[in-house]
Amino acid sequence: MNSASAKTAADASLVGSLLDRWEEAQEDGRNLTPEDLCRDCPTLLPELKRQIDVLGAMDRRLTQPVNENELLDGSRSLQLQSSFEQIRLHAKGGLGVVFSAEDSRLHRRVALKFIRQRLLDDPPSRQQFALEAEITGRLDHPGVVPVHGLGETVDGQSFYVMRFVQGESMDQALAQLHVDAEAPLDEHSSALRRLLGNLVSVCKTIAYAHNRGILHRDIKPANVMLGRYGETLVVDWGLAIPVGRDQRFKLEEEQTLMVSGSSRVHSSSSQVGTPAYMSPEQASGSESLQPASDIYSLGATLYKLLTGRVAFDAPTMPEMRQQIIRGTFPRPTQVRRGVPKALEAVCLKAMALDPTARYATALELGEDVERYLNDEPVSALPESPQARLARWTRRHRGVAQTGGALCVVLTLAGLGIASWMASVAQRESAARAEAVSARMRAEQSLRDVSAAEARSIARALESQMDQRLLVAEEAAADRELASALKAAIQQPANRELWKPVNAYLERQRAHWAKRAGFEAINWFVNLNDGQGTQIARAPELDPATGQPYHSLGQPFQTRQYFRGGSPDPPRDVDRIKPISGSFIAAPHRSTNNAIPKATFTAPIRHPDDPEAEILGVLGLAVEVYDLTNLDRYLAAEPDDRSRLDQMLTVVYAKPDYFDEQKLTSGGLVMQHVAFRPEAAGGAGLPFRPLYVDQRVRQALLETGDRTTIIEDYRDPLAAIDRRFAGSWSAAAVPIELPQFEGRDLSVADPGWFIVVQRRSSP
Repeated sequence: MNSASAKTAADASLVGSLLDRWEEAQEDGRNLTPEDLCRDCPTLLPELKRQIDVLGAMDRRLTQPVNENELLDGSRSLQLQSSFEQIRLHAKGGLGVVFSAEDSRLHRRVALKFIRQRLLDDPPSRQQFALEAEITGRLDHPGVVPVHGLGETVDGQSFYVMRFVQGESMDQALAQLHVDAEAPLDEHSSALRRLLGNLVSVCKTIAYAHNRGILHRDIKPANVMLGRYGETLVVDWGLAIPVGRDQRFKLEEEQTLMVSGSSRVHSSSSQVGTPAYMSPEQASGSESLQPASDIYSLGATLYKLLTGRVAFDAPTMPEMRQQIIRGTFPRPTQVRRGVPKALEAVCLKAMALDPTARYATALELGEDVERYLNDEPVSALPESPQARLARWTRRHRGVAQTGGALCVVLTLAGLGIASWMASVAQRESAARAEAVSARMRAEQSLRDVSAAEARSIARALESQMDQRLLVAEEAAADRELASALKAAIQQPANRELWKPVNAYLERQRAHWAKRAGFEAINWFVNLNDGQGTQIARAPELDPATGQPYHSLGQPFQTRQYFRGGSPDPPRDVDRIKPISGSFIAAPHRSTNNAIPKATFTAPIRHPDDPEAEILGVLGLAVEVYDLTNLDRYLAAEPDDRSRLDQMLTVVYAKPDYFDEQKLTSGGLVMQHVAFRPEAAGGAGLPFRPLYVDQRVRQALLETGDRTTIIEDYRDPLAAIDRRFAGSWSAAAVPIELPQFEGRDLSVADPGWFIVVQRRSSP
């Protein structure tokens, strides 16, 4: 490639990147001008403006035909037009993005829903969006947001116009109801009764949809809008499908909704929806979902209304799916004190594992909730004589109070003496028993707290690792990067060709630092030139010296994050190939400093030729402590000195090559309070590679997917600081990323463990 053609290709690639950034800003409701984008490259401004004019600007007035059809005998035609101003991003979903806008002709606030930009070229997504628009528009019910019309932008992007609902979601209202998760549920609370009334309205809306032969498939509190003036609206029909209806759902005045052929989706068997609210048949991928599936989701919504949490809570998606399919979840009364037995019975009937054991229709479920609100017996719970007496007493308070007062006067005297004598004996017995069991209860309580904290921290760390791996994959698949790398690999010694790669990394680093908070992260690209030469790094300059980091230009083909595999040093350097899939490297020492790093890498291929040779490897290197600094999930405050009696340790149990001198058997301590500065409540020791003993490492490797309690845990830092000596009790939880099971084993099972350690009782 000569220099002129290389510059032309680079300019075209940069214009494409700038156009992508402009479109992303428009989708997010930000006004980013071409002049802003081309501030550092003014020669590209005319071409960028030309391409923006072709696409049509989102922030300019959108004018489109809403409806056009012939009237009467076809001799006349009518065309309605609307124009929208003050367009602002309101919300995003998996399929669509919603803007609020001002209808300048009718002077009302409306909602405009578009398909997501990245799904425009995906036919199934476009079909599902068309189906959602048609179903939402044809469900004529007060509980469904009315659709005003269907439109199209000047560049051919379809959207539909809806009423703009002001209010909050039921999920937000539930968060306020359960703001104190430890307090018992107040069944007489006006907020609870109001939300139960909202749920009755949701049941009626879903019953209407079932009567029209439509299944929602994603009923959950987040998809229920509560308007400011009492409206209850079921929104987001993006996963709805027509399923027909049997005799139970047919009413004479309504007809089955038959969608048009162009809007049909080909399958109802995909496991779509929100896992925590899915029915067992939906979670197992059944090909014949029926209204009973939506009724289950209504029951799961009632579960959260009563308890403040979802019924299923598993660390991984496969585990959650198995819980759902088996119907293993705690009863509402086991989760929250004060949940009325009648409402629990309604909830459990709606969430029955067998679809035939649930309520026959959503209307019946709503009627049972109404019976509870009206202080009537519910069909899901046979009423005991005591419950009937209590209900009679509530309705005839005057008579009950008179008789009760007389009984109280006659029995108080005798009960008082007997109660006093019994209480003396009981107190003496309880004191003896308490002295014996207090220590056992305290120790078990501490173990339970440690286990719960370890699980919470593990889930947080898994989320952080998941995000970084996905970002590495997304950035490595970018066309701009592949084009720049393809030019560089033809002349690997020409450092001028490295600059576009470095500019790309700088933009990506700044973007993800702002979007996801990846502040302390280093990006790099190593070329597949037989040497694994690092040709780009962001940040490029060492803040201590102001000079480029000395890793640039160095060979890294033997590094695990480049070649994959185990940490063992490669035997045949001449045959090393770069990774072919996503990879999480074992912790390693940074080339530029002694701080341990965790690196997430992905291969770079040209998107136009995915079968071609790998061009290089893109990596995200994170200082381990910045990734695992999760002490905030522990009960104590971060700067509390008592943390020396309760600490978070992160251990890498697999073999590593951290010191680059010999392969260790595993058990590297990556995070410890000892490595934190004294000003932050730590011991202020510099990092050094220390390892748990083999007994602890073996216990970690044998945990499987469980939480393990390790008694008599010995802190490795005790060898250099006596403050950590003695016996500890530790709760250990493995880090797992099962959503990446198709990648290298290092991704699904990275070998990291969260260990929460507490001082054992003396």
